[in-house]
Amino acid sequence: MTVANRTATTTSNTTATGPAAAVSDTPRLVPAPHLNAAVGGGLSRGRLLTAVTEHRDSETRPEGDDSEPVEPALRAGVALYVDGQFHAAHEPWETVWLDATGETERLLHGLIQVTAALHHTTERNWAGARGLAESAPAYLAGLERPHGVDLDPIRGFCRRLAADPVVAERAPPPPIPYHGRRLGFDDLGESGLQRAAAAVAAETGYDADVLASAVDFADGTGPFRPLVVDFLGRAADRRVVFQRLSEHVDRRRREAADVRGLFETDE
Repeated sequence: MTVANRTATTTSNTTATGPAAAVSDTPRLVPAPHLNAAVGGGLSRGRLLTAVTEHRDSETRPEGDDSEPVEPALRAGVALYVDGQFHAAHEPWETVWLDATGETERLLHGLIQVTAALHHTTERNWAGARGLAESAPAYLAGLERPHGVDLDPIRGFCRRLAADPVVAERAPPPPIPYHGRRLGFDDLGESGLQRAAAAVAAETGYDADVLASAVDFADGTGPFRPLVVDFLGRAADRRVVFQRLSEHVDRRRREAADVRGLFETDE
């Protein structure tokens, strides 16, 4: 199923329709008539993120990530949003939103629209920001802390943003409380870190394979997990942190190759 079929919002300089009525067996909201169908920008990259992360969702996760793929993806997007990386935040959400149903689909769809609206404000596309801020609350209406997410601050912010999109330049948007607390990158388990790292790699052009290997090697000891967390949250130092990560990953790969060589026999 393509992104166009689910009519997500994008971060291009236009806005998107509401949910299409015949996409799944769950009821759909009436499309917002003032929005245009637009697929482009970063949303299409979500399918690429799925390829990087989906095979890890069947593995045993560290404590703190739920056994369902939606939970680490939700947590990764919330952590990116809290860090102000609004465009990247939608990417983990999209990988699970495409197959979600019911309240989970509405939650993810609404959050994706909120982050798209915020991205439009960074480009001073006030019309796009206003349209998405008007439509996002329709998806979030009536949801009572789905997956532990407190939506009241976001709903209130959307009303203010729809009335005056420039408000985003005067004050930062409210955080998205997750089970009553503020999520950071260090709160993510392995699958959440994989998804957040893949999203930032897609945004910035850094080697996603190096980052995926670094998370795989982050077993609670050594430099990998702290460096991945720094890579995600310290944008100003990202180039230096990635260089250090690359060196550690190369070293670990060489060590693994050396061990494998011990058990190989010449034909």
